[in-house]
Amino acid sequence: MSRRTVLGVLAGALVLALAVSGARLVGWLGGDDPEALRVTADFADTTGVYVGNDVTYLGVEVGEIVEVEPRGTTMRVVMHLDPRTRVPEDAGAEILQGSLVTDRFIEIGPAWDGGPTLASGAHIDAAHTRSPATVDEVAKAIDDLVLALDAGLDGKGGAGLGEMLSTTAAALEGNGAHLRRALAESRDALEVVNAKEADLTAVSENLVELVTTLGRRDKRIRDFTTATADTTAVLADQREELVATLDALDELTRLTNTILTENAEVLGDDLAGLADVVGTVREHQDSLAEAFDVMPTMAENFARAYDWDLGRLRVQFAFSAGPFSAAFRSHTCNVFAAMAGELGTDMCGLLFTTDGRGLLDPLLDGIYDGLPGGIP
Repeated sequence: MSRRTVLGVLAGALVLALAVSGARLVGWLGGDDPEALRVTADFADTTGVYVGNDVTYLGVEVGEIVEVEPRGTTMRVVMHLDPRTRVPEDAGAEILQGSLVTDRFIEIGPAWDGGPTLASGAHIDAAHTRSPATVDEVAKAIDDLVLALDAGLDGKGGAGLGEMLSTTAAALEGNGAHLRRALAESRDALEVVNAKEADLTAVSENLVELVTTLGRRDKRIRDFTTATADTTAVLADQREELVATLDALDELTRLTNTILTENAEVLGDDLAGLADVVGTVREHQDSLAEAFDVMPTMAENFARAYDWDLGRLRVQFAFSAGPFSAAFRSHTCNVFAAMAGELGTDMCGLLFTTDGRGLLDPLLDGIYDGLPGGIP
């Protein structure tokens, strides 16, 4: 293949590509591109907006207006956007004008930074659109301002701007120094307040928290206030009785002080004795606890010891295990030794001996031997 043939093929392919791209561009600008994003928007006023005007996104042209039609009190504008345009789902639209002699265009925004986007067929309602003020509206606003400054909006009187300035100048005449000082002091006060911003913020937050807490506790606070008022009223009604009671308490206090002063030694001895008793009770608290545990059983046994039907005791006395036994005599010696020490031991040695020759041994043995055989 010759070089001329290759160049011819490349030139043909280039022309074909340009033709296809041009057709696609013409179709998109004419609103016939099936891949274009079709978006509608309602405006309160579309003066100066025509089919073919541009649609921009963040200042970049991304489409054009393909239709403008009335819809009751609003005007609906149909726009075709480049299919690659990513516009936030909650986007808005406004009509802008670059200069007084250029056509108006529609700007959509804000910038898309992620999330859902406008799909083809999406609609922007009138609450999210804005139309520019017309020349007539601007002129009327200026005219209303002039009338307000001159003699009121209704034009039927009222103080004009010149009269107002004159009155103000007369009122402030001679007070410039005072005003300057007041403004300077106000500035200093504001600087102090500004320096305490963190403290004031904390105080405000604490006050808000306090008010919130009081609001949640409103019923309890009201109940407490009512109860306090009722209590105060009762105390007021019983004032004389309360005074008499306080006087009696004062007299009792003085008498108690006198008794304690005069009987300090006696009370000291009594308290010391009481301390000894308490100490003894504490030392034998286990024995006392055991005694109180068995005392109900012992009382019940005593109550049942007498047979009321037969009229006699139902208790058998074992004299062999009683005061005549060797165990009783040994226990008696232990008691004497505990009470009198060595003297008690010596006394027990005289009264009782292991061979039965003590002073009391013959007596106890003789009594036990003389008991009738029927008694155990």
